[in-house]
Amino acid sequence: DPAYELLRLKTGDRAARGPGITLTASPTSSDGQHNAGRITDNDLQILVNGLWYAGAEAISVNGNRIGTLSAIRTAGDAITVNFKSIGPPYVVVALGNNDTLETRLNDNPSGRYWSARVQALRVRNEVASSTQLTVPAVPVQRLTPIHATAIEEPR
Repeated sequence: DPAYELLRLKTGDRAARGPGITLTASPTSSDGQHNAGRITDNDLQILVNGLWYAGAEAISVNGNRIGTLSAIRTAGDAITVNFKSIGPPYVVVALGNNDTLETRLNDNPSGRYWSARVQALRVRNEVASSTQLTVPAVPVQRLTPIHATAIEEPR
C-alpha cells in the first residue's frame, strides 16, 4: 500500500534517499588543541530545527536518524543522539530540495544562530549539496510509543 509506505518514510521507519545537503562541522585550531568553545547539544538541536523549518524531509546526525521520539542531549562530556554518544566532526545530512535548502536555512533564525556559533567557536563548517544522499531508519526503540494510543477520528 503506497500510503502505508509513505507514512513509514515520514515517521522514519524506513531509510530514505534523495537530494539534499551534508553539513560537516569540526573543531579547528592552529595549535593542535581543541578550540576554546565547543558545539553543544543545544547548538545541534537548533540546527536540526532550522533544517526542518528550511524544508528538510529527513535528517540524520552522525548517522543517527532524527524521528519524533529522538533526542539530542548531553550526557557527561558527550552529546547523544537517540542515546548513542557522538563526537566531532558532526555530520548532518538533510534530505530536501538541494537547490534551496541551504539558502532557506541561512535565511531563518536557527540558521543565523548556527552561523554565529560557528564563527564564535572557530568551527570549520562545510556544506555540500548532492542529488543522492541517504539517511538510515530511526532505531525501532525510538519509534515505539509505550503509553500513547491513537484516537479514532471520524472522517
